[in-house]
Amino acid sequence: MVDLFIDQRQYATLEFEIQHAANANKIAQSEIVLATGRLLAARGKILAAIEILDRQLAASSEGAPDVLRLKCQLLFEHAEADEAALSLEQLCQIVPDDGAAWHNLATAHQKAGRASAAVSHYEKSLSLRPDAPRTWLQLGNAWNELGEIVAAKSSWERARTLAPDDAFVRTVRE
Repeated sequence: MVDLFIDQRQYATLEFEIQHAANANKIAQSEIVLATGRLLAARGKILAAIEILDRQLAASSEGAPDVLRLKCQLLFEHAEADEAALSLEQLCQIVPDDGAAWHNLATAHQKAGRASAAVSHYEKSLSLRPDAPRTWLQLGNAWNELGEIVAAKSSWERARTLAPDDAFVRTVRE
């Protein structure tokens, strides 16, 4: 339901539905927070969304992986790489089998100029999702930043093998 309202930009309707569900206690508090966070983000109020997610995370004893995942997404897309990396480290500890989270953590480290850490995290991501061509591509880029040309070319070749028609992968240097 949340996706539909956001896709159709029916923010007022979504806001009403969230409030109605909260008043009727029809959904869990974390679901209300997630929907509210997504609504705020869709409206461009990223800091407000992160604040509400942080409040839920502080109140949660279980770590609230879905709430943390949304916070990580918002930080990854809208904040400094170092800030995103801190939250992504937490997410990877809570959900260690999330290959996408490891990929994003690696990318945050790479953007922050820590290619060596990026290589380690891309490799962890690939241990969970070995057929992820964009992770292979990014791993190659990190190896290249470290001056490891043979490893970079090997990773890039793997990316091209997995997804020869992917426009992003086709940007790989020969």
